[in-house]
Amino acid sequence: MGAVCAGSVLLTTGCVDSDYDLDNIDLTMGLGSEGLSVKLGNTEKVYLNNIIDVDETVKLDNSNFYYLVEDGETDFNVSVENVNAKFENTNIRTNQPVLTFDGVLEQMDQSQIPAGITEVPVGANQVFGGKAEGSANADFNVKVQSDIVSVSEVITEETPIVFKMNMENSPNMRVKIDHLANFVIQLPKFITVKEVSNEWNYNSTNNTLSLKNGRLDYSNAEICRLVVNKAVFGEAGVVENGKISLPDVMTATSVDGEVFFRTTENFTMHKDLGNGQGDYANVVFDLQLGLGTDVRVEQAIGVFNPEINPEIKPINIKESLPDFLTDEAVRVNAANPTIKFMADLTQIPVGINFGAQLTSVKAGDQTFPKSVVLPQISIDEKKLSTVYYHQKNEAYDPDGVVKDAKHQQVDNITKLFETLPDEIQVNMKEGRIAVQDKPYTVNLGQTYNAKAKYNVFVPFEFNNGFVIVYNDSTDSMKDDLEDYAAEGVRVTADVNNTIPLDLVATITAVDVDGNPVPGVTFDKANIPASTDGKAEAKTSLQIDATLSDPYLLRKIDRFMFNINAASGESTETHKLYSTQYLEFTNVKVRLKGQIIADFN
Repeated sequence: MGAVCAGSVLLTTGCVDSDYDLDNIDLTMGLGSEGLSVKLGNTEKVYLNNIIDVDETVKLDNSNFYYLVEDGETDFNVSVENVNAKFENTNIRTNQPVLTFDGVLEQMDQSQIPAGITEVPVGANQVFGGKAEGSANADFNVKVQSDIVSVSEVITEETPIVFKMNMENSPNMRVKIDHLANFVIQLPKFITVKEVSNEWNYNSTNNTLSLKNGRLDYSNAEICRLVVNKAVFGEAGVVENGKISLPDVMTATSVDGEVFFRTTENFTMHKDLGNGQGDYANVVFDLQLGLGTDVRVEQAIGVFNPEINPEIKPINIKESLPDFLTDEAVRVNAANPTIKFMADLTQIPVGINFGAQLTSVKAGDQTFPKSVVLPQISIDEKKLSTVYYHQKNEAYDPDGVVKDAKHQQVDNITKLFETLPDEIQVNMKEGRIAVQDKPYTVNLGQTYNAKAKYNVFVPFEFNNGFVIVYNDSTDSMKDDLEDYAAEGVRVTADVNNTIPLDLVATITAVDVDGNPVPGVTFDKANIPASTDGKAEAKTSLQIDATLSDPYLLRKIDRFMFNINAASGESTETHKLYSTQYLEFTNVKVRLKGQIIADFN
């Protein structure tokens, strides 16, 4: 407008004689009823990068394509509670006494024994033996927490198990255990032996112990010591009512062999002691832990379902938005918003089903929230994985879509951004992150940590319904306008537009305090969109303002320009590039109607 005033001064000074005393001349002059028109010429092309500033939130990719980005990160822990495993003392009794009256008689010189005797003298230092057979079920129980679904195998710390044999006998018997022969111990099928006493061979195929040399001299109650480091439950390891109960076939243990006794002094052995039983010598076996009853479990293979409830800070949208996206009139109908998660499971031994619920919210507006569920995607353990959730068939990533990434199309992501929210809340609780339903090996009681970074990309590719608002203002024009009065203002120009958005331009006149000047009303002007973002859409622009009082022109300090950009009615999406532009040529500003210049 400075050019308008300059033109006015040239016209009025041509009417003043410099020989007169200017203080005595009225310098209020009418400039004609046709108005004053000043041609301002052509402007430089106004590229989108002059309108849309690139900053931390709005960026350009390598093709000069605009996108909005918000970043964040979180972490979550995975931990499976330890189990409470106990191995109680298991007592194995023989099916019948090893040494009986009849058994001793059979091993004596039959020529020395009269028929039908009911007692027999037995000399010192004689050896008699008999069959020792018996079986029982090991008393092993495992109590677990709710985060364990089943356990097929546990790795324990090295746990000693001892096999003891003690003698039982009637009071008349004067014997002690001398040795074992041809002895086989069947261990419970669920335990795995790492080490065994030197006198024994371990057969891992059928889980049995047998004497190496066929004989073991008895010196104390502990006849065998073995070290266990694993328990295998297989399909029987399903948790029911907080515990694992193994079937009898897996806990069965037995002994089968011969036990020999040596007499310590002369005594008389009786066939019947008056209670229906005669003198006897027998053995009792005990299978027990070396110390206590607790089995310390270090690792388990199984199916687990621990609670994973990460706390995730909301994605703040409002604080970092550029000015042109903060207006309440802004509507974003993005064609392909994409959410990218980069999950670091390198320290995690379990695969994760990864999902979330996103909710857009605006402070003070209870009706605003809109939620979108991101379906669970399976992520492999012990590696870095990238997951994309996207509106279209393919994800948008300004750095290029990561090879071998996981993809999930979600049709309604765009509704989170239709009206830009203050923030997007991310909920990954309530089972949205869960361990996959298949066996894994974990260290029980250990806390594993996973990290996840995420990006929210909103590429500036829009469907119908996208609206942005751009505001700008002129510099102060008060010094140029305060000497004039006019009935109206008209701005005309020829416009070339390669931006694929329909532009609606309006103007507001404001005073020195930034308040609108009442009585000054501008029309709206439409600038058609480019059909493809490349070809120029040409139009003639005209914006008129009416003044309820011609002298209101003097109150105007600045013109505030407001440009609404809206996607058109075509069925195709519209992409915004920094190289798209508006170009104004043949620009003219006219003061309309009767114009008064007052230089007093």
